Amino acid sequence: PSQSAAQIWALFRYSPLIFSDYVTEAYLEPFWNNFLQLQEIVDIVFADSFSENLITYLEFLIAEFLKSFVECYGGSEVKVTPKFNFLVHYPNIIRNNGPP
Repeated sequence: PSQSAAQIWALFRYSPLIFSDYVTEAYLEPFWNNFLQLQEIVDIVFADSFSENLITYLEFLIAEFLKSFVECYGGSEVKVTPKFNFLVHYPNIIRNNGPP
């Protein structure tokens, strides 16, 4: 059976609580940290209000996430999907239109 959107969201949100004790191998840390960066990005994007400092931090965090994603998942060989391109545009969308 497939997962509902609510179930996937719950797994995404609670993964650090569930799995953090199991990420003990050094080679797993970059992947885990990349996942935690994505969680922080999602937390910011779903915020109720934004300051310019928060939007600037979001820009920095997205750039760091994309850099570490490429390093973790294949260097220059990784195929970046359009969703990653949309991610880069979120700070300007928030600046121009307010919270999503």
